[in-house]
Amino acid sequence: MTRPFDTVSNAMDLIIKYHGNQTRKAGGQPFIVHLLEVANLIYKGFPEATPELIASGLCHDLLEDTECTENEVLESCGVFVLETVKTVSNDKELENNWEAKKLDYIDKVSKGSKEAQIVCLCDKIANMKSLLREYEVQGEDLWKSFNRGKDKKRFFEELVYKMISDNLGAHPYVDEYAELIEQISLPKLEADRNLTTDWGNLKGEKVSVDNSAWRDGYYKSIEEAFKN
Repeated sequence: MTRPFDTVSNAMDLIIKYHGNQTRKAGGQPFIVHLLEVANLIYKGFPEATPELIASGLCHDLLEDTECTENEVLESCGVFVLETVKTVSNDKELENNWEAKKLDYIDKVSKGSKEAQIVCLCDKIANMKSLLREYEVQGEDLWKSFNRGKDKKRFFEELVYKMISDNLGAHPYVDEYAELIEQISLPKLEADRNLTTDWGNLKGEKVSVDNSAWRDGYYKSIEEAFKN
């Protein structure tokens, strides 16, 4: 018989195997610290969290950042964890096109399960906390670690926040994510303000790529931003 937390234990084995020698690109912190922080946020913030959801938080970067295969995740942690991790992973085939990669990520998570959106939110909160800690040390030099610099980093976080808030609704973590984004001392892009207006016109509508009005406004705004 499989015990409830065997999935978490198996997830720990996988991340030690594949992430054990990795460090974060900004600051050099052991990568596993980030994964544990994400799992801890899930555990503390969502009382309904199952062992499978916590394991998904631990494993969320395996497919994207290591050579771990989908089959290994499936055999060790099951279908739920594999499908959740796939939803929150960037497409490696889009690695050379940052804008397309980020669009695809938001698209997948917006269509994904509530559990995948929870993993996404906790990942973003952990990332933003780490970013702000490192900013205190490196200052503006920090942005040299990012492919598109600080402006588009901020813009991407705003897009993820809007998608998550519309899908998950009210939750203390959603508010915390917004506050963390605001702590980045960056001017908002003009296109960002335009996007806020577009979203405001759709107040009350659940965000979905199947909503043609949202989709058209969303892509128009992000295309304009990425031209700058």
